[in-house]
Amino acid sequence: MGKLFVEFVFKKKYFILSLFGILSILGIIGYITLPKKLFPDIERPHIMVITRYPGADAETVDSYITIPIERKLQSLSLVRRISSKSMDSVSMIDVEFEYGKDINIAALEVINELKKVQLPPGALQPIVFKKDSSTPPVMVLALYPKEGSNLSLADLREIAENQIKNKLLKLPHVRNVDVFGGFQKEVVVELDLNKLKKYGIAPYEVLKIISTSNRNVPIGILTGEKNQLTLKLEGQAKNLEHLKKPLYRSCTQAVRHSRS
Repeated sequence: MGKLFVEFVFKKKYFILSLFGILSILGIIGYITLPKKLFPDIERPHIMVITRYPGADAETVDSYITIPIERKLQSLSLVRRISSKSMDSVSMIDVEFEYGKDINIAALEVINELKKVQLPPGALQPIVFKKDSSTPPVMVLALYPKEGSNLSLADLREIAENQIKNKLLKLPHVRNVDVFGGFQKEVVVELDLNKLKKYGIAPYEVLKIISTSNRNVPIGILTGEKNQLTLKLEGQAKNLEHLKKPLYRSCTQAVRHSRS
């Protein structure tokens, strides 16, 4: 058997040399064109979608937030699996794509599909995170109030989001900064259901008044010969007293409208 193989090689030596030459050329081309990554794709890309619906229970979040978003995201290309978790006030959806999907394109497609979802009143806009092995946090900083400062965890988070985060983003080579943990300040509005029923005002109307009145409204631009001024109507509340006044006026107008 070995003798026959050796005789075949010597008889077809030019064919064998040509075959080895072709394989060598293909190997060189493959080596040159082979894509190279410092962090190769060792796991499938994931896109996280987190949506807050303050005041809603887990069942309501699942029905009005999680399920509608899942149905939209299922139509995306190269989606391997979608897993979700609905909790009180929060919906968390994990979209897993196949290896061939670029995570940046996947995130853009998810954002475009989220724009088509009709969220219920009171729900906040979804937050999209890219999650893969090449995007772990480089540094995690823990903050705590200085002894004797009398700062609460809510005050500490507010400082981290409005001051520390902005300064860190100005540093060279810093791409993104995420703030998590602590508490976020909220304003609790207690409704008198008897008065609402008396004047025929629904709770969602009060929520609408708060959301529409607590914001700055651009009016226009005033242009002069040398200067240009941007005009706006300041309605965003800076403290509780500022929030109470426009809310009281708006609710009074709603009462007058219901009486008429």
